[in-house]
Amino acid sequence: MKVAAGYCGLLVALSLFALANANLKCNGFSELCDRTFDNVAYLRTHNAYSVLGKYVIPNQHRSIMKQLNEGVRSLDLDVYLYKGLENTILKKSAASQIYYCHSVCPIGAEKAESSLVEITKWLKKNRNEVISLAIENYIDNHEVLDSMFERSGIAELVYYKPDNTVPFPTLRQMIETNKRVVILQNKKHYASKYALNFNQHMNRNHYDINYPNQLGNCDLMTNDCKTNNCLYELNHFLTSQHNIISNPQIGQVANDQNVLRKSVNKCRQAWNKIPTFVGVDWYGTGHGLEIVDELNKVKRNKYPSRSALYSCPSTMMYTGNCNLLGACIKGSCKCIPPFSGYACQMLNGKDISGLSVKAIEGISKAVKKVFAAAKKSIETTKKIGKAAFEASKQIAKTVGKTLSNAGKKVKSAANAAKNGAKKLGKNIKNGAEKIGNNIKNGSKKLGNNIKNKAKSVGGKIKKLFGKK
Repeated sequence: MKVAAGYCGLLVALSLFALANANLKCNGFSELCDRTFDNVAYLRTHNAYSVLGKYVIPNQHRSIMKQLNEGVRSLDLDVYLYKGLENTILKKSAASQIYYCHSVCPIGAEKAESSLVEITKWLKKNRNEVISLAIENYIDNHEVLDSMFERSGIAELVYYKPDNTVPFPTLRQMIETNKRVVILQNKKHYASKYALNFNQHMNRNHYDINYPNQLGNCDLMTNDCKTNNCLYELNHFLTSQHNIISNPQIGQVANDQNVLRKSVNKCRQAWNKIPTFVGVDWYGTGHGLEIVDELNKVKRNKYPSRSALYSCPSTMMYTGNCNLLGACIKGSCKCIPPFSGYACQMLNGKDISGLSVKAIEGISKAVKKVFAAAKKSIETTKKIGKAAFEASKQIAKTVGKTLSNAGKKVKSAANAAKNGAKKLGKNIKNGAEKIGNNIKNGSKKLGNNIKNKAKSVGGKIKKLFGKK
């Protein structure tokens, strides 16, 4: 009976396990569970941290936590070593920490470790979700980055493989082993314990796209990965409006359902594999999640609402008196079909920001100069810092050597003085002993002489008186 009961218990446990496995939803869909990580598509937010209101040059308008909650499963993050704005301005002495920065840290920065702690908490709360982090890395020492992964807690959730010949696991396997994060970073020969190298594991198209008619270019900027396990990234965002800044209006053009669908289908055919990551700006202005779901052949019950600030229909865009960030003055903006050559519709020699073409070009040149100067300043500071470090290192070495030699000389002089004092003491002792002996011998001889003289005188006196 006991054996039968045990057997029945085992069957029940196995049945429950099988049922749980059968009902498992990976990234929201059971259909994705038995696909390998590289055969699933993920929406990636370009510069995910660079949020409107926090950064001078934003690429997104919803926070990282909001992005994850709404279905984004790949985050693009730029990391730099930075002392913080206050310490930089006041020139305070402070240790550099890892920050998310968009090219120039003083115009927008956020501590990366704090963000990773929040992402880790989200992953522990959502145990059936698999995500990736794409790190644009400006830190030379891999140990600094790895230490941050460990302190934040995300390291224990990272899936890592040694090279691109090893196949990726399925989402089910990643969830069962609780290795649900794939980290990629761009530095070659970077011996990280957690981050895979971009070029070794992923091929990607160009990301410097200025005009809508350049979207969907599937030519690969990096094509080093040659195995069947390669990841593919489709960059699908406009990096500038007349080379100024990304904004929700041009984001809306790039994220248009028909435009994005055409691009992903074209690249899937060119690469003979679905784009693993579809990278977008201003993801809430378009249909990125819908297109990624089409690639995965799934459909969610509800998609996030498009931002109320940018409410033109998907095939339209703003015109009229709208500013560069896409916020419109009430009643002054209209929706029009997007212009195929430029992101901005030209009206009477002016674009949708209300600025003339000449003014736009002037601002563009000024902004380029500012960024070039900032970049040059950063590089110069790095060179000066390196030179100062090397100089101080050499000075310390020279001073140390001089002090060491001086110390040896002092020690030698001290030993000589010690030996001299010892020798002098010995000489004094010997001299004193010799003088003492001489005095002793002299005293003895003098005593004997006096004794003999007294004896002689006594004899003479006795003899003299004896005669009388």
